[in-house]
Amino acid sequence: MSDIEIKIISFTEFKKISEEIHQIVFQEYRPRELERIDFAILFFYQKTLGGYMTFYEHNSEQIYIQFGGALPKFRNSPLIYKAYDQAIKQLLSQYSYLLTFVENNNIAMLKLALKTGWKIIGTRMTTDGRLLVELINYNS
Repeated sequence: MSDIEIKIISFTEFKKISEEIHQIVFQEYRPRELERIDFAILFFYQKTLGGYMTFYEHNSEQIYIQFGGALPKFRNSPLIYKAYDQAIKQLLSQYSYLLTFVENNNIAMLKLALKTGWKIIGTRMTTDGRLLVELINYNS
């Protein structure tokens, strides 16, 4: 049995921890009032929170991964790769297409995405000048 647990939580549950977890992972404040998601996934290793992802559905076949990341203790850990891969496989069993954006300078996340089946389909520039890589994952 794996020591990795993936827990799906509701929008309401996530809002209770969203500011704190976003601050820890991204070192930036994001007010909980900005959250507009359908659900979140939390990753645990031996009952310790290791990371998270937030989602909203475009429709019954497509889901968008909005934010996500590993807590500092687990960053660049093989455990995060396993948890992320497990979550992506679970999502692909429920949705035909997964969509997300990753900052172009987040090399670790881009490598992880490409190793788990994501394809680059474009780029976008944010209003504050950050370059994002647009990615898709799907059942082929």
